[in-house]
Amino acid sequence: MSNIRNVHAKIAMVRKLKKLDPQTVADRIPLSLKAYQRLEKGETKCDMERLEQVARALEVDADMLLHFDEQLVFNNGTNHGITNTGDVHINTPIKIYEERIAELKERNLELKEQVIDLKKRLSKFE
Repeated sequence: MSNIRNVHAKIAMVRKLKKLDPQTVADRIPLSLKAYQRLEKGETKCDMERLEQVARALEVDADMLLHFDEQLVFNNGTNHGITNTGDVHINTPIKIYEERIAELKERNLELKEQVIDLKKRLSKFE
């Protein structure tokens, strides 16, 4: 069950490796773009039924999403459902991680702002 809790980042990585935009995947499920983005960010739960829908939209097996390891994409020919057509370069995971780091930094700033706001509100009651 722990794999299903950590599948969100794997979904995003597989989508990016397959060069699909979030709207395309959302349309295939079908989900609204906002709901799909929340799923990728881990803001909504991903049960087995939803995982199957996402896997179909990404044209991979649900099991592959659960056990996805980006090292396999670049180290063997079968790639567990991802075909390396030559346009996926070794820098792709680096770019994905850099994008994720930027997203997390942005989220960190949002959370800091919330903490400051909550402290201001709390100080009114002291």
